[in-house]
Amino acid sequence: MKIVISPKYERYADFIAGLPSRFEREGELLYFGRNTVKRYTSPDGGLWVVKRYRKPSPLQAMIYTFARKGKAERAFRNAGLFRACGISTPHEIAYIEEKEHGLLSCSYYICENTYARPIAERLETDDFDRPLADAFAAFVADMHSRGIMHNDLNPGNVLYEEREGNFVFSVIDINRAWFSTDGKACSTYKCLENLTLFTGRMPLFEYVARRYVQCRGWRGDMVVAAVDRKIKHDRRWRRRKDFFRKFKKK
Repeated sequence: MKIVISPKYERYADFIAGLPSRFEREGELLYFGRNTVKRYTSPDGGLWVVKRYRKPSPLQAMIYTFARKGKAERAFRNAGLFRACGISTPHEIAYIEEKEHGLLSCSYYICENTYARPIAERLETDDFDRPLADAFAAFVADMHSRGIMHNDLNPGNVLYEEREGNFVFSVIDINRAWFSTDGKACSTYKCLENLTLFTGRMPLFEYVARRYVQCRGWRGDMVVAAVDRKIKHDRRWRRRKDFFRKFKKK
């Protein structure tokens, strides 16, 4: 078992090492699906969040073992990169990787708890919060202009707090994030593709896209390009869903 711990949490090494063996029977369940997320009380009385990633397929296990860092390790590394860029994310505590027959089998990412709320609560509604949508568009535009891609930019992975009348954002589920090596803005193509992941609600998407284009200082017709790309993205997504659904029924 491989365990990497952030220096400020090394005194809790024994507690961290025991988390995999206690995961099934302990902890407050926060999410159960492809991955499982639980909350624990730490030895000092604080709250930690532990995410156990779904067991990889045999092919994925080979890739994560020999060719690419696993999801837990990427989340751990990316947390520090986000903070270095001035973007908030729950502080990383540790990551754990277990192997079977020499291949990655199960992995855990451990971070501090946050009480920030997902923007989905106020944006994924028929009458969405315009000021929050404006602030979110500016937040994403700033990330993209600095060469940062979240790459799983759905409204459940961006959290917000209100401080002195302003919205302050943080990001979670960050293992897919990408950072340019030179800090320069991402290409227009990458930015628009990244934005298409935001929501399936077209009125909300169009509103955020318009504000985003204004923040980037782009021509107004880029809104049309963003919406067109979104329509094509969603069409491809539905085709894939329908394709795999046919196999599930058999």
